Amino acid sequence: MDLRVLEELGLSTAEAKIYVALLEIGSSKTGKIIDRTKLQSSTVYHVLGSLVEKGLVSYILRGKIKFYQAESPDSLKLFLDEKRRKLSELLPELKE
Repeated sequence: MDLRVLEELGLSTAEAKIYVALLEIGSSKTGKIIDRTKLQSSTVYHVLGSLVEKGLVSYILRGKIKFYQAESPDSLKLFLDEKRRKLSELLPELKE
């Protein structure tokens, strides 16, 4: 899959890699994500937090272990709608 489209939508390269990996593998611990994406563990942990904040990834706790999963690709539209809303709020200030 060409990740450039996701990057053009506002995701970093690492965010795009992790999101697509989670879509492919389903619910997963970080170790499997690290193996799949070949990213450093610190990067994966940081980016997972970012994707959770953006509403593109969620997790469930099984005991003390987090299992991450990608939200539906429809969540990308919600992510973009939120960016558009923030821009609309900022435009009047920018025009001043």
